[in-house]
Amino acid sequence: MVSFKYSGREGNEFDIQLSSIPIRSPHILPDILALAEEKGLTPFHRRIPIPGGEYDWEIGWWYGALISDGWITNKMIGYAKLDSDKRAAFVDIVRRKFSSDITVREYSEDGSGDNKLGESTKVHISGGSELAQSVFCCNREPCNEEEAAKRGALRKIIPREILQGGSRDCLLGLLAGLLEGDGTLTWNRNTKNPRPVIRFSTSSPYLVEDIKVLGRYFGVRVTVTTIKPRNRSNTAYGVCFSIPDMQKLGTEMRFMTDKANDFWSKFIGRPEAKDHLDVVPVSYAEASLLMTLHPTNSRLYGNAAEARSAGRTTRKTGKLLLEGVRPGICPLLKAVVAADDVCWRVKKPDFSDN
Repeated sequence: MVSFKYSGREGNEFDIQLSSIPIRSPHILPDILALAEEKGLTPFHRRIPIPGGEYDWEIGWWYGALISDGWITNKMIGYAKLDSDKRAAFVDIVRRKFSSDITVREYSEDGSGDNKLGESTKVHISGGSELAQSVFCCNREPCNEEEAAKRGALRKIIPREILQGGSRDCLLGLLAGLLEGDGTLTWNRNTKNPRPVIRFSTSSPYLVEDIKVLGRYFGVRVTVTTIKPRNRSNTAYGVCFSIPDMQKLGTEMRFMTDKANDFWSKFIGRPEAKDHLDVVPVSYAEASLLMTLHPTNSRLYGNAAEARSAGRTTRKTGKLLLEGVRPGICPLLKAVVAADDVCWRVKKPDFSDN
């Protein structure tokens, strides 16, 4: 395994593991960086290690549900959801995992007044709610009840104890709770073949950054869309999860409700999703060489020609182009294709005058 240092725009320097295959000429590594820079590509780690090992799936799901559909006041945690099974699960986890000394009051509203939350379950907890309060603190540390109540949905985060201390199973539960709350698990049927949609919506920019980290724990890339405020609304963010990456979670991912589990079962049962965004840099010289190696295969020849023109190709296409290629041929492309935990982000063009 060969690695090199890469210093990002933010100034954070980190190691890039560039290849899982032997490279006889380490001097080509700077060439890869120079090539990527020329083609407008920036490397980043698809996956980062999970630092913690505490808590179980139910704890993770509970915090995901609280972040999505919960709120707090002095000595009280509230949860609003029309789904009675989710409300029952939310309360049951509090009783079994936190404290049985709670008072539960459930009420329904028609949404015609100021409170448009519909049916709600309020869970009264006598003490022990510090970690729940930290959901609403953007300073990454638990804050007092008054501060937490003021900050509300715009300042939600994932508690540090969960994001940095949770086990893989706990973090999978957290992801499930988020997606079953303010998330979307559905099919886009406006196309000939229905396409899966996995998205999370929030008005907290701090939560967006935490979800990016959560995704990288599982090797899941995310893209964020900013929705400008209208009238009295606040800026909103749509976090879309990479369909090919999510599909790789397979049966390890599960949900609390039958509806979500049914979606997931159909989703992972589909053919492997195409990944047009998983691109790697390709040099003009190596792409030209690959064109000469595939003169009779019109598809591969065309792929190599496109790679030469664009300076990049998808990782899957790169693997196809390299099949049967002798050792020592196209070392740059072999290196970047083999390092599948290193992704390459296409830089956006800078149209400023500076």
